[in-house]
Order: sequence, then C-alpha cells, then structure tokens
Amino acid sequence: MKDWQYTFEPVSRAEWLHQIEIDLKQKPIETLYAEWWPGEPLVPVIHPEDITFPPVILPTQLFTNPPSILEWIKVRGEDSSMLNASILEALRYGAQVILIDPVGPGTMQWDAWLQDVQLDLIEVQLAYSANLGTSLAELLNHTPAEMIIRIGMKQDSEPSIIDIISILRSNQINNNSFRLVYTFPSSGVWDNSTLEVLDQIKTDLDHWMEAGLDAKDFFKICILSTEADPMYFKQIVQARTLQLLWLNFKKHYLNVQLALEGGNIECHIHPHSGEEPSRFLIRASMSGLAASMCGIQVLAVHHRTDGDVPAYFARINRNIHHLLHLESNMYKGTDPLAGTYAFDLYTHSWTQRVWKQLAI
Repeated sequence: MKDWQYTFEPVSRAEWLHQIEIDLKQKPIETLYAEWWPGEPLVPVIHPEDITFPPVILPTQLFTNPPSILEWIKVRGEDSSMLNASILEALRYGAQVILIDPVGPGTMQWDAWLQDVQLDLIEVQLAYSANLGTSLAELLNHTPAEMIIRIGMKQDSEPSIIDIISILRSNQINNNSFRLVYTFPSSGVWDNSTLEVLDQIKTDLDHWMEAGLDAKDFFKICILSTEADPMYFKQIVQARTLQLLWLNFKKHYLNVQLALEGGNIECHIHPHSGEEPSRFLIRASMSGLAASMCGIQVLAVHHRTDGDVPAYFARINRNIHHLLHLESNMYKGTDPLAGTYAFDLYTHSWTQRVWKQLAI
C-alpha cells in the first residue's frame, strides 16, 4: 500500500469526449446540453483544458465558522404567549438570530413576545414594511435598544435611502439600529436581476456618501439576501459569483484588499406548497450544504406552516445547521471548492459579465 498512487493518469480532452460518446451508447453529446436560465447555456462537458484563468479561491475568513441559524417568526395574530413560546423553542434548539415578521398594524408587544429572551446574547431583528401602521422613525424610537430593524430595499420602495438618511439625522439614531436588506432572486434571468440589485446598491451608496456618511458604515449594515435554487450546482455558482462581486464592490469603494473580509450574505430555503416534510428536509439539507460550501454567513430554513405538518419537523430542520457545524468537518479556513474547474468556469464568466456592466 505504501506505493499506492492517489492520482490518475491525465486524460486528454479528445480521449475524454470519446469515452463519453461510448457511455452514451450512440446518443450525441448534444443531448447532455441544457440551460441555466433562458439564453444561458449549460455545457456539461468541461475539461481542465477549457480553463485559461487562475482557480477561483474565496477568502479563508468565510470558512472558519458555520453559518448562523436564523429563525423567521411570522406574526399572524397569534396570542403573545404563543409567539413567545415559538421564539423560546427556536432558541432552545439552536437558533442564533430571531427575525420577527409582523404583517399588519398593531401594537408591538415586545415585553410579552421577548419574555425570558436574553437580548444581550441573542440577535433579534424586526422586518419593517410600510403596512405596519407606524413610521420607521416611530418604530426605531419605540423598540428595545438591542433590536435591529430590517428594511427591505427595492426600487421605488418606501422608505428610500434618502428617507432613511433623513430619519437617521433628525432622530440621532445609531447606524447599528437597522439593516438594509437587498434581495437577490434565484429564478429568472439571474445575471440581469443580479445586475439590477447591484445597481440599486450602488445608487443607494452614492446617496449615502453624498450625505457625508462613511461608506464603511453602509457596508456594515447591508444584508444580501439570497434564495436557495432547486438546482444545487446553480445555487453554488450563483453564491460564489455573488461573493466575488460583493468583495470587488467593497474593494472598489473602500480601497481594501480583496481577501480581507467577505460580505453579510444570507441564504433562505423555502418549502414548496404542499411539499412532503421529509422530502423538504432532504432538499433543505442539500441546499444548506451548497450554501455552506460558498461561505454563506447566515442560513434560514423556513418551516412549512400550511397543512398538517408534525411540529417536530421544525426541530429536525434546525439540525441541518448542527450537522454542518459538528459533523461536516468542513470549517477549517479553506475554500472547499477552490479550483473546481467546472464551477470555476461559470463563476468566472458570470462574475466578469455582471461586473463589466456595473457602472463603476
């Protein structure tokens, strides 16, 4: 065994394609081709000879700790004690960030909702929307000091970045009191939608700096929210591309080395309507692994609330995070996909394409 070689002899592209044709049993190689999205070809036969650029390696800092567990708590008219019980249960089973999402106007019953919650140990966030029946300024002034307000930033949405800057100044509110959340959809023509969101971030950052505020503070309060794609390979390439785009974005504005730090990127895994709980658990596990291999900082597995789903599935879903942390043995400060040329080809090309179209 001491003479065992853990490598294979290199195979030329021609030899490799010939073997694929044999394995396809007279079917043409073209039958393997597909699309990532309309107009974006997925070429399945990628050989090391196709790679003409250095390997894509993400910063080591992204792979020293597993993603934080975010629990999304939706307020739908539940009794305060029931909501408090849901929050405490999530914390008992490992949640590290609690996001409370009210859907309509009403009194924010913080004392009852957060009873026995150690706010100095746990991060609690509130999703703000214009239909809460209260202004952002009022909400910022009447919530616990430890709570963070999440503001979904969309084109033509309210409040705009200019409104937020005005509220900050007129109310002397600390930047740490809120986060700006930019959502990157997974479906559709991904490169175009990603470019649109990055363009909006650029516009908001320009307004921020024109107001005399520090660009560093803007990046600290930004959250890039992504959705897990049902196609795991696509999710991996999209996440790695977004990491590179965000690192270069920060480098451009902050004039820092590319590998110093990553971005605050979170991944949300949503169940399909009526999806069998066990099937969702398998899919969420694969998506969670895909997100972790891309250095995602926050992972949120959303539990099904429709139909008769046993309550213990929420606890089992949270175990995905614990398995990634305790059993994957993956977080050693090394990018586990560095130099994976099939991923590198698309990560490189998608990053270059979007970056070239950004007006910076």
